[in-house]
Amino acid sequence: MLAMLSVGILTFTFAVRSASADTTVQFSPEIIHQRPGLTFTVNITITNVTDLAGWAIDLSWDPNIIRVTTGDPNGLQPPINGTFYNIYQGPFLKNVRPTSFIVNRVNNAQGKIEFLSARHVYMGEGVSGSGVLATINFTCISVGTTTTQIIESILMDGEEKAIPHEDYEVIDGRVLVSLILIRMDPVSKSVEEGELFNITVHIDNMLEDLGMTGIQFKITWNLSYLNAVSMTEGLFHNVTPPGDESNIWQLLHNVRAGYVEYIYTWLNATRAFEMGYAPISGNHTVATIARARANFHY
Repeated sequence: MLAMLSVGILTFTFAVRSASADTTVQFSPEIIHQRPGLTFTVNITITNVTDLAGWAIDLSWDPNIIRVTTGDPNGLQPPINGTFYNIYQGPFLKNVRPTSFIVNRVNNAQGKIEFLSARHVYMGEGVSGSGVLATINFTCISVGTTTTQIIESILMDGEEKAIPHEDYEVIDGRVLVSLILIRMDPVSKSVEEGELFNITVHIDNMLEDLGMTGIQFKITWNLSYLNAVSMTEGLFHNVTPPGDESNIWQLLHNVRAGYVEYIYTWLNATRAFEMGYAPISGNHTVATIARARANFHY
């Protein structure tokens, strides 16, 4: 079987050949956790390939969560616009002999890269083993989860024969963008001596995909000004079902002179997941601390 693919200045003409079933093309790291506004770098790697002389891939992601970072003149510039995208060729092919490295289009609005490709300029025996094909720098836009997906791929050997898709595995990546916030409400308050008031502890923006199974904090204050009276837990805590003796949860709080401690965690996460309990997610009131103003100091 013969096929031809032509985009920009790069042309692949190839016949189909077989390859090792252990060959994989994937994102590394496979899972990334980052905060909004920050950047991260992901590699596209190949593992256990034989005689690789060229490759081409199409990528997609959620454009509401991340975008390809721009502005580095050492990055890759598509032929249809003057923007430099922070996309770089990995060393796997170019360390052997000169390569052509191009991209047809980067569309941050749609979350797509079309025909990101590299190949040896002078054909001959390809490269075997494992290594990095390309490196992409992304910027996190907003809180959420997205898959970084290889939607199309071509691998070509030194004889311009394509490696069939069934002979290699493509593994997608995942990006978790979150800004977990633990806050106290109110942040400031004026009170009279002896007046009782409450401080509420909240936790916001928890993604279930993060697998959070515990919360712990400690709050301290000056004993010359405040006394703690009590602490009550919020309503989101799991309660062990009747008859369940597996002791899945640990829920402790201590009110002491000058501080309070709070611990909520799963002692047996495996058992909890087996019973259908999900990791902590969403926005919650963790605890409410009742305090009294002790006395007044000038």
